[in-house]
Amino acid sequence: MIEPDARIACVNVIKTARLGIDQGSDDRDNNQHVVRLVQLKTWAEGINLPDHWLTYSVLEGPDPGQVIIDQATANHVDHNLVGAQGHSTTRRCLGSVSAQVVAEAHCSVTVIRVPEGGVRA
Repeated sequence: MIEPDARIACVNVIKTARLGIDQGSDDRDNNQHVVRLVQLKTWAEGINLPDHWLTYSVLEGPDPGQVIIDQATANHVDHNLVGAQGHSTTRRCLGSVSAQVVAEAHCSVTVIRVPEGGVRA
């Protein structure tokens, strides 16, 4: 059972360029924030919790891992669930968003591997 004052924050991060101007829309002129928000809400339909326990945020930053860590710190998050993508040599050598969150977050972190061909938010 969920605590009465608990909430689940579903967060998606759009990686932005460190320098330069990022486009706010995709090739079909769809607003990236709206597209990601719709994807996030569609993904969360399977959670089956009342709407007042769920929040949805699409954030931006050049370092998605740091954006997640900062969001968790600012909102006093107790536990982070982070999705992990597939394996790759580059990701093993350079790290990944999920590895960064595990290493640097102030709270507990659980990494959930997305099955190959699985749905991503």
